[in-house]
Amino acid sequence: MNSKKIFFSIITPVLNQPQIKKTFMSLKRQNFKNFEHIVIDGGSEKKTISILKKNKKYISKLIIDKDDGIYDAINKGIKISKGEVIGILNADDYYYKDTLSIAHRYFKNNKIDYLFGSVVKGKINAWILAK
Repeated sequence: MNSKKIFFSIITPVLNQPQIKKTFMSLKRQNFKNFEHIVIDGGSEKKTISILKKNKKYISKLIIDKDDGIYDAINKGIKISKGEVIGILNADDYYYKDTLSIAHRYFKNNKIDYLFGSVVKGKINAWILAK
């Protein structure tokens, strides 16, 4: 991560979701690199925790703590985020390699407060971003 202000804070709530491997790979492959990845785990079992530990180098901030559900986890992530824009990427979803570049362009070239991205059912999560 570079030293300039973080543009995106990507928050991933997770609970027992081994498919999170795809999530990590999609963020690793982004051609836009000015983001932090915050993972909030609500108390997963060993398999998911093992995956999180193996991918720790791709996680900017990791909280493993019992929560009151997905929205509680997302709110925990928002509280510690440093980015100008927040993205929610669920643990079984992923971004295409140019997702962050496209979203960045929309925010920089338009006066918008949020952006919902295209959704391919069962393949990619919608963007829900806010300044």
